[in-house]
Amino acid sequence: EVQKWNRLRHPNLQRILGIWYPYSSRDGVFSLVSKGIKRGDILTYIRENPKFDRVQALQEIALGIQYLHSKDVPHGDIRGINVLMKENGEPCVTNFGLMHALEIGCDVHTAMALLELGSVRWMAPEIYDAELIGKDRGSPTKEADCHSFSMLILELITGQKPFAYIQQDPVVVIELVRGGRPIRPIAEHNARQDPTFQVIDDSLWQLCEACW
Repeated sequence: EVQKWNRLRHPNLQRILGIWYPYSSRDGVFSLVSKGIKRGDILTYIRENPKFDRVQALQEIALGIQYLHSKDVPHGDIRGINVLMKENGEPCVTNFGLMHALEIGCDVHTAMALLELGSVRWMAPEIYDAELIGKDRGSPTKEADCHSFSMLILELITGQKPFAYIQQDPVVVIELVRGGRPIRPIAEHNARQDPTFQVIDDSLWQLCEACW
């Protein structure tokens, strides 16, 4: 898998150079090795640059994900913290393949593993479907990536996590399994007058709904 990831080349993907696996590790711990990016993740960049063109960034991120899918490589954990900003101001998707490498799937430990990673708000509802537990639905899928991308749209435009009005992650899981989806953000949701908050226009909201 690492050799396959290493061959991927796209301006909106961070290249994976290899893995680091310490000989002293007894619990399978490893790290993905890639070139460092100084500007940090896109969420930090938006907080520092509230007028940054987020729609353009989303288009470029989508191109990176489209390239991954064309190579039959689902990402598995699309969210703002996994998008870095290059020196030229372009977004760069990172950590693709990590979920596959960790072998996180639909078994009895799935929900807890995702809760620990903090990814539940971006994950597709089928990940948590009790009827699928134990079946061959553990590997990341392109369809699940589409759902996660819609959550990324919400995150980048509003500067808030998906389901920001729900405090507890387990409650988000319940809402997803019941068929619930995020409420469309409106100006009144920005009670704290966060300068990074923007209202989602009709075209972006329709795109989110299409991804669900």
